Amino acid sequence: MIVGIDFDRVLFDTKSFKFHLEKRFPRYIETYPADKQLYQPSIHAKRMGISVNQLMQEVKASNQFLRSDVSVLDQLVSHNLVIVSRGDKRFQLTKIEYSGITDVIDSIYIVQTESKSVAPIDILIDDRRDELGRAGLPGLLFDSDIHDMQSIVSFVDSFE
Repeated sequence: MIVGIDFDRVLFDTKSFKFHLEKRFPRYIETYPADKQLYQPSIHAKRMGISVNQLMQEVKASNQFLRSDVSVLDQLVSHNLVIVSRGDKRFQLTKIEYSGITDVIDSIYIVQTESKSVAPIDILIDDRRDELGRAGLPGLLFDSDIHDMQSIVSFVDSFE
């Protein structure tokens, strides 16, 4: 089975990462675009008065924000795990690659406006109900306040 997993707020502690960037760039959160907008690092950097290269350099600290229990996903070795993430391709790929998750997953798909079902996946794990609905796939609505990586393993196992 091919399992699509969203990156931000599922595998990655995005909230803590944003606070880290706020410490580095004091206007980071204040100038962050509204949730419904596609994140564009060059525009955001300009709003903060920094270069996009400065922002991208700091994104490399993403290894500090991968969820601590992500190794539990090794239990899903018989499945193909793919990241299906939405956002600016360069920004997302940098964050994903430097997070350290690439040893656990098989592929990475970055989408912009299209559904996350662009990848050949059977089920989707995502923290946003609208993403699950748009994909039209069976899925787990992941809530980091109540779910952990074992929840993902249990959900996937329930489809076997």
